[in-house]
Amino acid sequence: MRKDLLAIADALLPGTRLDDAYAAPDGNIREVLLIPGKAAARTAS
Repeated sequence: MRKDLLAIADALLPGTRLDDAYAAPDGNIREVLLIPGKAAARTAS
């Protein structure tokens, strides 16, 4: 997983554990980081 996605999620969701976060499959132009039980963060590349 790209570390920059984790950095973005950490900045947007301070204090949220990202241990179980993973990149959603099939992202083409945008990348989606899924954080189970919390959020889905979409970033443009």
